[in-house]
Amino acid sequence: MDDAIVFRGEGPCDDFLRAVRKVAFDKGKHKDGDWMAGYASTCFAGEALRWYEGLDEDVQDDWKKLRTAMLERFPPVSEQPPQSASEPSPASIPGSFIPTAPAAPPAAPPAAPPPPPPASPPAGPPESPTVIRPRGTYPSAPGAAPAAPPPRPVPAPAPSLPDAFNALNIGSGPRLRGRVSVIADSVSNRGWIAKSRIEGYYEVTPHANQALIVEYTPNASGRPVDFRLLDSLPESNFDRLGIVWHVASPNIAARSSHNALCVAVRGPADEGMLSCKTGHAGPADTTVWSIKQDSTVVPVWKTDAQNYFPLQAVIYTNKTTKRILFVADWGTWLRRNRPSNYDKALLAIQPI
Repeated sequence: MDDAIVFRGEGPCDDFLRAVRKVAFDKGKHKDGDWMAGYASTCFAGEALRWYEGLDEDVQDDWKKLRTAMLERFPPVSEQPPQSASEPSPASIPGSFIPTAPAAPPAAPPAAPPPPPPASPPAGPPESPTVIRPRGTYPSAPGAAPAAPPPRPVPAPAPSLPDAFNALNIGSGPRLRGRVSVIADSVSNRGWIAKSRIEGYYEVTPHANQALIVEYTPNASGRPVDFRLLDSLPESNFDRLGIVWHVASPNIAARSSHNALCVAVRGPADEGMLSCKTGHAGPADTTVWSIKQDSTVVPVWKTDAQNYFPLQAVIYTNKTTKRILFVADWGTWLRRNRPSNYDKALLAIQPI
C-alpha cells in the first residue's frame, strides 16, 4: 500500500482516481478492476472511509461502480467556476460606462519666498530641552540614585505531561460502543473482529451481525484506551480485548520479526487470565488501542513511561482461519514468513 495516497473525502475525488490509476499502471494492474478496487479501499480515511464502509459489497468490489459512486458523492469542480450574474466581467460592460481616471488638476502657482527669520530673543538662561521618557519612568531628584527598572514578569512553569493530560479530563468522556472493522489489502479478508474465538484467538468475520461489540471511552490525546467486551463468545467472563506476545521477551522495535495475538482478557492482563491456553509465552496488555480522529485504530505497545510503539495489524490466512496478528515490522515479517499466508490490514472503529 502506498501511504502517500490517502483520500479523506474533504474535496473532489478526481485527483485521487488519477493517482489510483497511475499506481495500477506502474504495477501493470491497470486492466485489473478487482485489484484497483481493492487497492483504492486501502486509501480511504476519515469521512471517506465511513462513506465507503456504508456501500454495498458489490460496489466496493467493482472498480467501475466504485468510481461512479465516488464521482457522485465527491464530484469534481471546475477549475474556473463561472462568474455570478451579479458580477459581470469588465469585457461585458459597455465602453461608455467604464469609469476613466479624472483629469489632472491645473498646476499650482509658484510658492512665495519664505519670510525673513525672526529677531534673536533677549539674553537669558537657556531653556531646558524636552526629554521624551518611556512610559512609567520619572526623573530622579538631584543627587538621588537612579530608580531601578520594574521587575520582568516571570512565566509560570510549564505543566508536566501527566498534569497536561489531567487538564484535558482524559478518560472522563461518555462511553461509546462500536464494532472494530478490518480493512485488509485483499478484499476477501475484510470484515470485522468476530465475537467468537477459535482456540482462544480472534479472527475476521465478513458478517456484521457476528461482529464483536466493544465499549470504550474516547479521549482527545491519542493515548491508548481499553476495549471492553460486551458480547464475546463462547465464555462471557472475559471483559477486555487485549494483545499477548508469542515469545517471552519480544523485541518491540523496527526490524523485529516477533508477533503478537489478539485475545480476550479477564481482569489484570497476566498469565492465566487470557482466553488462549497455548501458543503464547510473552507479556499481555489491554490498554493498547489508540483511536485517531479519522476513526482508525492503531494497536500500540508501551515501551517506557512516555512512549508507545505502533504495531501493524496482519491477517494470517489458510484453509480454515483468518486469524488476527500484530507485528512490530511488516517488512521484516514478510521476509521471514510465506507472504501468501499474510495480508496487511487497517483497523477502524464503527460507532453503533
